[in-house]
Amino acid sequence: MNQIRKFSALVTALFIASVGVVYAAPTKKTTPAVANHRVVKVGEEPSSALIAGAAVGKTAVLEMMKSAEPQSIVPDMVSYAKKFIGARYRHGSKGPKSFDCSGFTSYVFKEFGYKLSPSSRTQYMQGVGVSRDEVRPGDLLFFSGRRAGKNVGHVGMVIDVSDDNKSIRFIHATIGGGVKIDTYPDGGYYSKRYIGARRVLSDKDLGDI
Repeated sequence: MNQIRKFSALVTALFIASVGVVYAAPTKKTTPAVANHRVVKVGEEPSSALIAGAAVGKTAVLEMMKSAEPQSIVPDMVSYAKKFIGARYRHGSKGPKSFDCSGFTSYVFKEFGYKLSPSSRTQYMQGVGVSRDEVRPGDLLFFSGRRAGKNVGHVGMVIDVSDDNKSIRFIHATIGGGVKIDTYPDGGYYSKRYIGARRVLSDKDLGDI
């Protein structure tokens, strides 16, 4: 509550400072409430400079309010993950020169303050489940292993979702190609092995993306 009051006071102060005027009722003798600030009497038309000052003040306040909104960390996560494209696959490796699938996701998330299990099966129990239509960048996709089946054996991080939610691009560490980007559904390997998606990021860090 104190933070909200302080923020409101700051917004008010910035607005008054940027406008640079004080409105007052007409009296026989008017004394400016603030030094060097012109007093505008009731009924008096404000000058163009005054209007411009008000516009600048409004813009400054809006920009400050915008900067106070929670910012998504996902774009930075995606950029960071892409730096490892081409890194080789090695079973049990947790980076940074080589990775297995869960080692890669845990390494990326750790950089942004999230601790994931080194096992893809255990990662599948972290966070909350999301339906395929609700998947967003920063979520984790899980697949069965090379032999298919119902058990989790592979994981990747979503980096992009098409506007119609029908195509998902994800980055992961693969046995055949190291760290790379693939698409789900692909009509083949990953389509047959998809198990589900999980969201580990908080709403604040996920942001409006």
